[in-house]
Amino acid sequence: MYNYWGGIGFCATLAFHLSNQKILVFEINNKILNNLNKNLKINKCIYKIYNRNLVLDSKNKNNKKRFYINDDFLSSSFYIKSKKPIMVKNLTLNNIKDFKSYNTLIVDGEGIEEYFIKNLKKMKNIKYIFFELHHNILNKIQILNIFKNLRMHKFTFVDKCFNSYFFKK
Repeated sequence: MYNYWGGIGFCATLAFHLSNQKILVFEINNKILNNLNKNLKINKCIYKIYNRNLVLDSKNKNNKKRFYINDDFLSSSFYIKSKKPIMVKNLTLNNIKDFKSYNTLIVDGEGIEEYFIKNLKKMKNIKYIFFELHHNILNKIQILNIFKNLRMHKFTFVDKCFNSYFFKK
């Protein structure tokens, strides 16, 4: 399992208990890392948390990216600007031990879903994708391209709840 944007750990906990496999969790917002860690421990998850931005292109491994912290942690994002930007270090797939053994991608990253779905060819091990679609950040063409990329990589729609989607290969 692999979860991009840990939040408070709700999705990561569900993913762990449904799969019974160790999960990778990425959370950039330092304000919620302690709660995330505590919730995963309370829920007896086996996990590794990365406080980095995952990039799929090794050219960006040494770069940092601007991330905006918002008062409402649910709105913290690379795309929703605030007066509290921070610089976040990047981490590449090559720096993650056994990344190819993970088969599920969960993305709740306030607009970052487009990046990961656009780059599925770099994550051939992914067979299941859960993502939250952010209509307030992405335009109609970007959203259409997300679904086009999923079809192109042989993913089929399984289920939807509000603005969250589940696809499998």
